[in-house]
Amino acid sequence: MISGVPGKQRGFSLIEVLVSAVITSVGVLGVAGMLVGSMQQNRTVLLRSEAQQLGRDIIDRMLVNVAADYSGVGFSDTPTSGVNCYINDCGSVPMVVFDVTQWKCAINSVDDDGNQYDACATLGIVGSLPGGEGKIEGKADADECDMSKARDEGEYCVVIRWLDTDGVTFSRVRLQTRVKFDES
Repeated sequence: MISGVPGKQRGFSLIEVLVSAVITSVGVLGVAGMLVGSMQQNRTVLLRSEAQQLGRDIIDRMLVNVAADYSGVGFSDTPTSGVNCYINDCGSVPMVVFDVTQWKCAINSVDDDGNQYDACATLGIVGSLPGGEGKIEGKADADECDMSKARDEGEYCVVIRWLDTDGVTFSRVRLQTRVKFDES
């Protein structure tokens, strides 16, 4: 038995255990912080990808309905009820209303109070961007986009914005396109 011999230790002291516990907890907190940051970045990328897809969707609709003017749609414009062009024959202008309504509903289908817009409920569309809003500008009503080189008609700028993870600032996607081309 080796009791009472100075200079010999057996096991760990309480201080060594506490120091190792603190070092381990700091490491675990660092890993957790990295995971939270990574999840926020993944969400941001997902929302940006969704916004780009929604922008391409309305541009495709414009390319199909080139006889109509899609400009003048503002961020604060709410989806309107109109003719359902899936079950009714629609001309050029009712198709614009239908396309914009579907597009606005796909961006965000609820108002500021959390109530679903009637048009979105009727069409069965649920929005995918938190606090999302969409805008379509032509040459005459451009304020968000530089449309100085746009021709008089047939060129549009589509802007989609949504609330960031902080719930205060907006992220945005902006797409410009020409849907009418010169015949020559």
